[in-house]
Amino acid sequence: YACLATRIPGGTPIDEQLLGRLDASERFIKGFGITQLRLRYHGDTARIETDERDFETILRERSRIVAGLKQFGFTFVTLDLQGYRTGSMNATER
Repeated sequence: YACLATRIPGGTPIDEQLLGRLDASERFIKGFGITQLRLRYHGDTARIETDERDFETILRERSRIVAGLKQFGFTFVTLDLQGYRTGSMNATER
């Protein structure tokens, strides 16, 4: 299980509360049967990275997922169309 800090952009202050929000948010989404998942933190935006085969589930359950993530303090919820990939928080290519 990768360290939760990999979900947060470099230079962003990290505390136990933020890590707890991310952990709870990921566990919530995994409750829909999603196994390969990273919830990337971008302030008030939650960016969901998952395998392309799970896009359909995310979209089908989008209302419940958005409502749940808003309960965890996010204003915006996005699905990364590039899918799950390691190191995406370090990407510099445009």
